[in-house]
Amino acid sequence: MRLDKNQWVFVCDTENAPSETLLQQEHLRTRGLDLMTIDCANAPPNANVVCTQLPALPAFCNLQTRNCYPGVCDTEAHFEDLGEKQQ
Repeated sequence: MRLDKNQWVFVCDTENAPSETLLQQEHLRTRGLDLMTIDCANAPPNANVVCTQLPALPAFCNLQTRNCYPGVCDTEAHFEDLGEKQQ
């Protein structure tokens, strides 16, 4: 199942986790996924809540369920797993 860009946010940190962020951004581009992004290195004050509560970055957060899933998604299986969690 394809990730719905209206249900997911990509949370990253270009300052403290630059290689992981760049790797994940490349995987998103390869799959044509254009998700809203929160970069914790430059996040507005209202986004700091999500940035400080995540155990690891990057992460994908579902806006409907308010659940976040940290780690790099680099395979179709990872993206399929996230897609199943958006229902």
